[in-house]
Amino acid sequence: MLFKNIIYNLFGQAFLIILGFTAVKFIHGDLGDDTLGIIFFTTTLNVILSTALNLGICTTIVREVSKHYHAESDYVHNLIRTASLFYWGFFILISFAIFFTAPILVDKWIILKTIDKQTAVFVLRILGIAAIIALPQSVYQSLFNGIQRMEFNNIINVGATGFRQLGVIFILCLDGNLFQVIYWYAASSVIQLMAYIITVAHFFPFKALIPKYSSIVIKRNISFASIMTISTVFGAISNQLDSVIISKYLPIGILGYYIFAKGIISRGNGLTTSVLTASFPSFSSLSYEKDRTGLIAQFRKIYDLISFATVPIYVLILFALSPVLSYIFNVEVAKMLYLPATLLCLGTYLYGLINVQFSFAIAAGKPGISAKAKIYELLFVVPITILLINYFGILGAGLAHVVRMIFYYTYATPLICSKCLEIPVSEIYLRVFRTFILSGLTYGGAWLTLRFINNFSILCLSTAYLISTILFLIGSYKMLSYESRKTMLNYIQVYKFKFTSVFLKESKSWNP
Repeated sequence: MLFKNIIYNLFGQAFLIILGFTAVKFIHGDLGDDTLGIIFFTTTLNVILSTALNLGICTTIVREVSKHYHAESDYVHNLIRTASLFYWGFFILISFAIFFTAPILVDKWIILKTIDKQTAVFVLRILGIAAIIALPQSVYQSLFNGIQRMEFNNIINVGATGFRQLGVIFILCLDGNLFQVIYWYAASSVIQLMAYIITVAHFFPFKALIPKYSSIVIKRNISFASIMTISTVFGAISNQLDSVIISKYLPIGILGYYIFAKGIISRGNGLTTSVLTASFPSFSSLSYEKDRTGLIAQFRKIYDLISFATVPIYVLILFALSPVLSYIFNVEVAKMLYLPATLLCLGTYLYGLINVQFSFAIAAGKPGISAKAKIYELLFVVPITILLINYFGILGAGLAHVVRMIFYYTYATPLICSKCLEIPVSEIYLRVFRTFILSGLTYGGAWLTLRFINNFSILCLSTAYLISTILFLIGSYKMLSYESRKTMLNYIQVYKFKFTSVFLKESKSWNP
């Protein structure tokens, strides 16, 4: 089940990457820098609000549904109704806030070049309210995560995203205008929400989807949810702070370029997100059953997978980034973004690994470690981020991500190793160090070779990437933990047996 859920998540994320490029190229080419920037600015605000207002409830839903879905169905139904009440209430309140604060944001915060303020206010209102639909929608997504049926999340999300982006392309191909594109964004968000409600109703009684307050649910989860609230609120702010600061100091068009590049890199985090989304219910179940041996073994396998399998993804992004950005925007934009993007790749890779640790700590009943780390991050890292962006622009934003990861590995990793994993912190540090060395020898060597021959054609880039990836995977296998090697060999044996059985069956059917 875990492997299947990871595959569903991974293919969904990969398909979303492909769908995004064409729509962005059309928006940039037909509607301009400011429109692209406003769309991404609204997306950033939505991510901050929806993640911050998660309030730990979505994580609590996944945790509780994965434990009690079969044993305590009435409790699970009351949990859903209570969570729905909170999120629909937040949706109404935030919608009013977006409507009345949009003029202030346009006048006092963002820097426009090509569109007037009145149009920008209208776009912010429509996109902002449509985007905040993600709040109640997150409840239904959490339910599928809790029952480990992530394929429905991916089918709906991929389908809705494709529907939205194909609609944008169709509108612009027919010489549509900005307002038609914005209305389409809003309509597709509503359609996506309705798809979730209809699908969830097949697994839970419709009565369970009607918002209603339950004091029993609150008392049962207030402690865990409160700690997770702190973690999600401060984590949401720190994750998107770079984009918010850039929107203040630089033109909104440059923000659009930066968030697009950041979005490509974050899609590289799709494997990490898929694995953690699929494995958290498993972590929670093993923790609930007090199976410590299985829990530690599961952690090592997941950590190995993220450590080694994501490196080729991020390197592929770096190899392909310049051609992609040059095609969608222009060569100047590609050059401006490359070094910040390299730093973002490094920071995002390390953030994926720290999230494995946080996920394990939360499942093991120690969510306070993550919460405290994100509070201290705001106190110490955020001022550095503001200074770096103020003086170095988007390059400073990339540097800030690396500084942030240094803080996490200095503060949070030792605590998780000692209080949750009960392993030496040197095991984690050594894994990161060895991965960096292997990456430098393989991919770094390939890049230096290309620079030495001064040939960065698509053919040379592809050949260098393929050869270095093979070498990297061979080297990474030598570094896998015992649990990971055992699991890999088991999968090989299973698929070898299936292949042999099918081959023999086909051979007999052709035997005269």
